[in-house]
Amino acid sequence: KKMAVITFADKGIGIPAAELGNIFKKFYRLENQFNQNGSVGIGLAFCKEVVNFMKGDISVKSKIGKGSEFKIYLPLE
Repeated sequence: KKMAVITFADKGIGIPAAELGNIFKKFYRLENQFNQNGSVGIGLAFCKEVVNFMKGDISVKSKIGKGSEFKIYLPLE
């Protein structure tokens, strides 16, 4: 298959492995000292909905203390 791949990465605090299965759920928020104000938990859920609508896929890899990498795969046809 021909796919466009868009990669976003950061060198932030990372996401615990136990949380990775939940981060794309609506209104899900990580509980940590950096996420106490401002987040309502719809950003990644919205991204996943848009990618699904375009018949694509989104994935994430993350390591605590190293950061996270998100990849969006979109079909070209």
